[in-house]
Amino acid sequence: MAISFENPKEYIAELIGTAIIMAIGISVGSVSLLEFLNDTGSPSSSSLLVAFGFAITFIGLVYFIGSACNCHFNPLISLSMFINGRMKANDLLWYVLAQFIGGILGALFAFYLVTQLYRTDMVAIYVSTFGRDCVWAQSIEVIGAFLIEMMCAFILCSVALKATKTNKIDAKAGIIIGFTTFALIFIAREFLMTAVNPAMSLGAAIAVLFSAAPDNAVPIAQIWLFIIAPALGAVIASITYMVVNSEEFDVDAMLANAKAKSAARREAREAERAANAQAAEEAAAEEPVAEEEPVAEEEIAEEPVAEEEFGDIPEIESEEPAAETPSDENRSY
Repeated sequence: MAISFENPKEYIAELIGTAIIMAIGISVGSVSLLEFLNDTGSPSSSSLLVAFGFAITFIGLVYFIGSACNCHFNPLISLSMFINGRMKANDLLWYVLAQFIGGILGALFAFYLVTQLYRTDMVAIYVSTFGRDCVWAQSIEVIGAFLIEMMCAFILCSVALKATKTNKIDAKAGIIIGFTTFALIFIAREFLMTAVNPAMSLGAAIAVLFSAAPDNAVPIAQIWLFIIAPALGAVIASITYMVVNSEEFDVDAMLANAKAKSAARREAREAERAANAQAAEEAAAEEPVAEEEPVAEEEIAEEPVAEEEFGDIPEIESEEPAAETPSDENRSY
């Protein structure tokens, strides 16, 4: 898959929207936490304010920048849209990247803002209050936190898929998803510090690292739970949605189509390798054998050996053998 930056306006709008949601949600959560620690609030009111802050901000952003992007503001919604074939892999990559960057920037801004307002290390308070047991969990085991995160993600993604027909969240769907988020956060935050959004969890965990508190590495060390558990819930919700809405999705046909595409890609790769091998063989066969260049006759002709001058050499006459003289015995008279 070739990665391309096809829709920069959408990606930037998604980053800005996610950052705004995180900044407002975490700021409201920080203020309510301070009130609770100062005995001017209660855990229920804190959860109510945080849930209300996230929900209302989400609905407002759908109206505010709905024309610029699809208004997911959550990697879970983008993942479920991709699994259901409403989103391309290239867009999924950039959307998730923008959402995580927005979550980090929003969390940093929120902690800085509350620290300036209340003249206290808000990040350290988050660590000291919720940095024990599970990630920001209030006396709950890891398996319990995992199941809660997965269940909340399952409900949120199921509602998002049913409220939309494409990968875009319009005004009507924004209200439905916003109030669903409100209900989920209000209930889940009685057990653990969740926002049903991995971008928020990662952003806050990174912001916590800037604290001087001794437990500042606890959230980032256990952030895997707030990424894997909701992602698994989103996958289950996407598959369940396709099975329940069988009139829209023929699961058997989709599986057969996926197998056919996989086989086609495999055959294409094998054909390409075979073509490359055949081309290499043909190129090797057509390559002419290097012949020795014929040497010019002038080069072949031996140069006459220079004779040494020894002066005039007298010719030596060869003496022919004299004819045999007959002996006296054979001489005839």
